[in-house]
Amino acid sequence: MMAPRDAGLQPERTRLAWQRTAMAMGVCALLALRAGLEGGSMLPLAQAVFLGVAAILLAWVGRVRGAQLGRGAAKAPSARLIGLSGAGVIAAAAGVGWDLLRTIFG
Repeated sequence: MMAPRDAGLQPERTRLAWQRTAMAMGVCALLALRAGLEGGSMLPLAQAVFLGVAAILLAWVGRVRGAQLGRGAAKAPSARLIGLSGAGVIAAAAGVGWDLLRTIFG
């Protein structure tokens, strides 16, 4: 039988890290929205929608993981949840990188 897990501050740190990531992605979504509205291009608007959805998803994942760790549930998150979060971050980074390259090289 396993000894009860000492939660300590890990659940709070985990929750705050996910919240910071979601907040940063939300800010990127707002900046992409602004760029799309000012520039009249559809690409930044599509990026803004995607980034906004990804930010909401990351906030939800963080809430779920924080609750799991707070209850002492030490099981790892599902592979689907990890893959979905990773795909969202990679796609968001690719979109922002594409827009940055387009801005630099015109």
